[in-house]
Amino acid sequence: MTLAAVGAGCSVDPPPEPTQLPPENGKSGPDASVSFVGDDGLALAPGEARTLRIVTDPPDAYQVSFALLGEALDATLGDASVVASSAGEAEVELRAPSNATLFRLRAKIEDGGSAEIEVSVSDEGFGTIRLVPSYAGKRAVDTWAGAVVAHTTCTELGSLPPGELEGALEAAAPAGSTPLIIENAPVGPTLAVVVRAGHYVWGCKDETHLVAGKALDVEVDAANVPMNLAATELAVSLSFEPEDLQAYRDLVSDAAGVLAEAAFPLQATEVATLLDTIASLAGNDASAYESARSAGSFDEIAAAHWTAKSLSVRGTVGAWALAGLPSSGALTGALLGDGASTDKATLTLDTFGGLDAEAVGSADENEVTWTADPDDTVHLGGAVTFSPARFAGAAALLGAQAELPAATSVSEAMAALVDCQALATQLGPFGSCDVACHAALCADALDHRWQTGLGATDVKAQLGKLSFNASGAAQVDDMAAPVLFSGSWLGEAKAMGAAVKLAGEATATTPVPQEPPSPR
Repeated sequence: MTLAAVGAGCSVDPPPEPTQLPPENGKSGPDASVSFVGDDGLALAPGEARTLRIVTDPPDAYQVSFALLGEALDATLGDASVVASSAGEAEVELRAPSNATLFRLRAKIEDGGSAEIEVSVSDEGFGTIRLVPSYAGKRAVDTWAGAVVAHTTCTELGSLPPGELEGALEAAAPAGSTPLIIENAPVGPTLAVVVRAGHYVWGCKDETHLVAGKALDVEVDAANVPMNLAATELAVSLSFEPEDLQAYRDLVSDAAGVLAEAAFPLQATEVATLLDTIASLAGNDASAYESARSAGSFDEIAAAHWTAKSLSVRGTVGAWALAGLPSSGALTGALLGDGASTDKATLTLDTFGGLDAEAVGSADENEVTWTADPDDTVHLGGAVTFSPARFAGAAALLGAQAELPAATSVSEAMAALVDCQALATQLGPFGSCDVACHAALCADALDHRWQTGLGATDVKAQLGKLSFNASGAAQVDDMAAPVLFSGSWLGEAKAMGAAVKLAGEATATTPVPQEPPSPR
């Protein structure tokens, strides 16, 4: 028949649309979710088969895989992976194992979300467990979670972290509310009944008295999970008041004396030491300086300058150190868990006695002992070293700045005190070095002497040591890592042949995250 043979008024139905079959390989769904349809949980007889449906959101032909979790025994799946229809629907057949057990079936979209369904199997029937937590500890509990695991005992679970019980029947309820209701628990297999709060409190009880069709009350004693000290990351503060303030000041005064005498040795006058140091820094003009020093009577002029200003650098350094010494202070810094050890941690100080830890020679990492009692009392102990001369020097900076607020360093304050510009003007130029150059050399020489003084007690035999022991009540996070503690500490600082008792409050908090720097 040709087209021309089709009569007027006749019509031809269009051919049917071809069936839309899902592609052989489904799509991945990074932003998609999946859920089982109509079943909160399954209660099956051994060997029973059940077809389960899943739906995706949004609907699409995703690749969906299935897995059996927990004690699935000889349970089988019709397919390990399917492709959902364009409507986001798919089915899988589950055949129960030949013996009583419980497990979970997981459906997962490729690169996307997943869902699980509980499966309980028994030929003797199913019962309900009413789980009642019993906890006498001090950790705050907002929500209790319960779980029932088949074919195991609490002893076999051992120290398995709570919340990682694959295949368990689960329930949750706010603390203080009615018991946790766990339905469809299989009668027959050995059951371990677990209760937990986060990952920081848990307990377990073996149960063999479940009867089909009835509810069984199970009281489970819960206890603190051992504190996860290896995950410690705390900002620590050990504040103190010296037991004997005068002894504390005497220790610092002695240290300042050692610093000052190293900077300006007693074998020579302060003037001679300063001029000798200028000569050593004069470089190519060193010979010209020595000639000018001899011919121009630099030593006599400088001595007169010293007398006119009533200068005593050694005495001033000691006075500044005592003036700047905080009468109370703190050790502050970061306490980090070892990561592998349960009784060691690293303490890195930011401040030492109210002074910058790096400035006092105590910024190194210090290994300390770090332990916890079952009642969440923590204990921190150890010792940190410091340089007595540098400690006195850091205090001296505060004292110098109280007198000369513009000074940014003690040597800068010393240059202002000596008045290097006036001294250089009186001494005059030498070689290629004019008066401004001479004044700068004077300031450099004072800084050189100061740095020499600061290093006077850097050798190990002369380092000071502060020993301490702290304890306090701690709180933990969901993973049982300590997030804060508050208590007290005792310690002793030994240096320069003296010892000073210290005591105060010990506190620690989780450090506040630092904002990343803005891009330039």
